[in-house]
Amino acid sequence: MTSEEKRAARHTARIFSSVRKARGLTQVTVAKQLNVSQGALSKLERGLLIPSVFQWFEFCNMTSIPADSHVSGYVDFGRPVEKSNGAVAGLFKIPKRYMIEQASTVRSMLPLIKWLEKKEGEAKSEKVLREMGMDPDYFVQLDHTISLRFGLDLIKYLKAKGHYSEADQREILKSVSQNQFHGVLWSAYANTESPLSSLNLLLSKSNYYEQNFRYKVENVTKSYMDFSSTPEATVLKDKEILQHDCHQFICTHRSHYFANMGQWHSQNKITVEEKECSFEGADRCVFRLSM
Repeated sequence: MTSEEKRAARHTARIFSSVRKARGLTQVTVAKQLNVSQGALSKLERGLLIPSVFQWFEFCNMTSIPADSHVSGYVDFGRPVEKSNGAVAGLFKIPKRYMIEQASTVRSMLPLIKWLEKKEGEAKSEKVLREMGMDPDYFVQLDHTISLRFGLDLIKYLKAKGHYSEADQREILKSVSQNQFHGVLWSAYANTESPLSSLNLLLSKSNYYEQNFRYKVENVTKSYMDFSSTPEATVLKDKEILQHDCHQFICTHRSHYFANMGQWHSQNKITVEEKECSFEGADRCVFRLSM
């Protein structure tokens, strides 16, 4: 295979495997629908074969996924978060600790996962996810949900390996101004014309990323925007989150995320300062984005 063919094979392999599991389908069922042997489907799911055009569109049709998913290698339906407790898609298995208040999407976790891949390689990163009890295929679908605990545990791992310094955190979140981290939502951001309009749009679509916090724009001027983030009661009652070694990174992670969503629109430095913090006694977090 050429390098381009290998890339395409990796993308379609992950999608075939992930979507099949999410739909609760066996390899035998899918193979029969595509008129191939189970062995051939197994090779498709391992990236050893590239599906024909017919096979790809037939698979998309039978599973109702967007036909252009192979471009990014991710499946995205652009759905708001449906918070759940203990609900698992199809054949996937998730550790109990990550099934509690599943209110964060893969979309919101993707910068951390891609950073893990960058620092340790794709094979090692998949091993790390499996050691955390997660099937790497689960993270192919941007709408899948998981507990905030997973993100904190992943940060803890990165920090222990020396991959999550303050400088690393800024570098990780530079990536959020790229389309792959937003999926079908990106076209709306691409049409905004200023840092403030971009951030305002992000806040209005926050429930497509997570439902751990409720966001509200408090004040807007030509040079800054104040906005609040009120944690859901379940977050403040979750002792594992509040006592987690890395819970202090929740707000700094979000600050860098917000800043970088505005930065791609401007050549001037965009800063986000947290003025109040709910994890330090305030009833909500209050941020100010300044240009």
